[in-house]
Amino acid sequence: MTARVQLRMGDFVAVHIVLSAAAVELGMRELYHRFAAETLSMGALAALWIVVSAVAVIGVAGLSAPFRPLICRTVLLIAFGGCAWVLFGDGIFKAVGGRFGSAYVPIAGMLLALAIAAWIIRLEEAQWATARRAIVAGCVLFVAVQPALVAFLAPTLSWPPAGGSAAERPAGTRSSTVFLLLDELNATSAVPFAALLEQRGLRVKTKLLTPVGDGTAQFIPAMFTGLRFEDPKPCSPSSVCSGQNILDFGRIIASRSDIDVVGFSQPYCSIRGLRYCERVPVALAAFDLDRWRCAAWRRTGFPRDTSIADCEPVYNRAWAGMVRGTVAALGRAPIWTQGGFLFAHLPLPHPPGSTPGASLQTHYQENLGRALEVVAGIVARARQAPGDQLRIVIFSDHPLRQEMWCKSHLPYTLNHCVAVDALNDTQVPLIVAGNGELPALDGIAGNDQVFKVAATWR
Repeated sequence: MTARVQLRMGDFVAVHIVLSAAAVELGMRELYHRFAAETLSMGALAALWIVVSAVAVIGVAGLSAPFRPLICRTVLLIAFGGCAWVLFGDGIFKAVGGRFGSAYVPIAGMLLALAIAAWIIRLEEAQWATARRAIVAGCVLFVAVQPALVAFLAPTLSWPPAGGSAAERPAGTRSSTVFLLLDELNATSAVPFAALLEQRGLRVKTKLLTPVGDGTAQFIPAMFTGLRFEDPKPCSPSSVCSGQNILDFGRIIASRSDIDVVGFSQPYCSIRGLRYCERVPVALAAFDLDRWRCAAWRRTGFPRDTSIADCEPVYNRAWAGMVRGTVAALGRAPIWTQGGFLFAHLPLPHPPGSTPGASLQTHYQENLGRALEVVAGIVARARQAPGDQLRIVIFSDHPLRQEMWCKSHLPYTLNHCVAVDALNDTQVPLIVAGNGELPALDGIAGNDQVFKVAATWR
């Protein structure tokens, strides 16, 4: 009996180690993005932890003795499966499912998982112990090896790329250079921005660029490294990995002493040598009772007195707070009083918007107007800064993803959201403006090359 109890305890110790590894992985992703994106997964993991602990107590107490091995292994397999999905299953599913695009892929995966589960349940104790140790070792190594690879393989980068502009400026002059990343700005929606800059008396050049990916997570590391990050995953709190390509923001070194950075969703403030940096997070949803209430209503229909009119402000307020915080952080940057170089990643015209019950297209137009106000403010404040040169570069990570928003954002889905042709786009803009000579844009084809402007602007 003692040996059997030890085996059961060994099982549950093993699964708690795997649960801990999965929690570390989720925590690493959340620390990287600070986006409250892992709240549901963390909640599911906590629930799984409670269930496994309860079954451990029942199993060790000797209840249901004839079925104890079956019950214990079944619960453990469920826990292992949940942790495996957290650790790497989602990425594999996307890679395979995206390639074949067939319902047979998840069905085949489920059948394979059931076959493996049936095989494991029938294993002898010694064989199960070996399989258990292998599973635990694999999960722990998967999580632990990632930061180790970053430490040894991540390159050191100097940013922004140095050019001749700083060295060739006459002594005693200053410049204000602003690189503004407007998230989800269509190429066809950029005309008012160029017109605004021209109305403010600046010279303007524009170009249409091909985005390197359909998401910010693919674009940002590509912009800093020039490499492709097709399947980006956080591999430490400040690093992102995709295959052999690694970007560690902590290995990026500012190439000048007057750089300011404002942004969200990426660990920009890990960059070394910045004069000023603010990275604004999305408020955690884990402690928002209204958010949990709406999540329950969305999935079960309860509580019945809840409606989309109640939940839309709940879904949108954390994002709206982050937008306000990012714009406010932009206004605090030292560039406005000291000159220098500013990189700002703003969540505009990125949906959602502020008008309750409005369509995706209405929100996008509203957010375009807010972005135009920000650009007008940048020009006004930059002209008040000491210096003779004003340079502004506006670009985007990817166009508006109407199909995604219509399917994934509940207020739009319940509002029968559909894409409109006027906002369908496959390109993003590059707008370069200044009060002096403008650089040539001939060598820039993709939006991952925008920082070349900093190196060639004289």
